[in-house]
Amino acid sequence: MKFRYIIILLLFSSAYCVAQDLSFLDENNGYKEYKFGKSPNELINIEKPDDWNDEFYTSQNIVPYNYNGSNINTFLNSPVYNVDFWFFKDKLFGIGFTLGVLREDFSLREFGELKNYLTEIFGTEYHLGKSKPGIVKCYIWKGKKVTLEITLSDFDYDLPEEERRPTVCYMYMYENELNTEMKKSQF
Repeated sequence: MKFRYIIILLLFSSAYCVAQDLSFLDENNGYKEYKFGKSPNELINIEKPDDWNDEFYTSQNIVPYNYNGSNINTFLNSPVYNVDFWFFKDKLFGIGFTLGVLREDFSLREFGELKNYLTEIFGTEYHLGKSKPGIVKCYIWKGKKVTLEITLSDFDYDLPEEERRPTVCYMYMYENELNTEMKKSQF
């Protein structure tokens, strides 16, 4: 009987150790059923926004889509306010989440909990994002195929308190090869 418990314990601890690295990020290759490299026609619950031909997107050869389903409501304990999908050459290369509640700050505590949870899954091989105005904190897990980035942003940091928008948390996932190809296409 003790032997069974030891085997079960070893199986769980080895599964935890294996999952705690960047290979899981690469193997997952996206979020849930939204896998990188798929075309918009292969995905459900997405639609082009009205402003999809905005110069920001067209100048980068990106076609954006918004999530319009109802099964992505939370990520961990955080409400999901918005999910965007970006396509290049008709292939999904990026997914962006806006986390939190509209008109409420995403707190440093919430951001720390998110970072700790992602560290449990993907390990401590993250990089700190470059310090820029409006970026409070940023962590990046870069796998061989997929990169995950979480950013706590305060874009109105230089405005008076009564004019400021809330602090927002963004989580981006992108396929490295297609992202690089998209950036190179701008030259």
